[in-house]
Amino acid sequence: MWKASAKETTTQTAIEATIIKKDELDKLLIISDMKLLLSFMKRNMKANYIRDPNDPTAGSSFIVCDARGGTVDLDTFSLTFTANNQPVICQIGDGSGDTCGPTYLNSKFKKY
Repeated sequence: MWKASAKETTTQTAIEATIIKKDELDKLLIISDMKLLLSFMKRNMKANYIRDPNDPTAGSSFIVCDARGGTVDLDTFSLTFTANNQPVICQIGDGSGDTCGPTYLNSKFKKY
């Protein structure tokens, strides 16, 4: 999950690296790993994530666990298809996360 301060730091880094100019902030799109994953899933969904191939509009639900770095984040999504067979992913409820990722655990094990 991106905090506002992390987005600001990333934006300033992009400006300092001359990737964008200060007056071009609308050209910088910062997305979460989750959005990137969901984009990938939408492209590959028909082959891999349909609950009932005979009725793809039946929908499926799935949980995505992002367990890297210092946090573990969980988000639940629903997958359906529109009448013209276009995939739609919607988040169900609020995501949750906590500081129990690998980096955090490694630090605790070293102290132990």
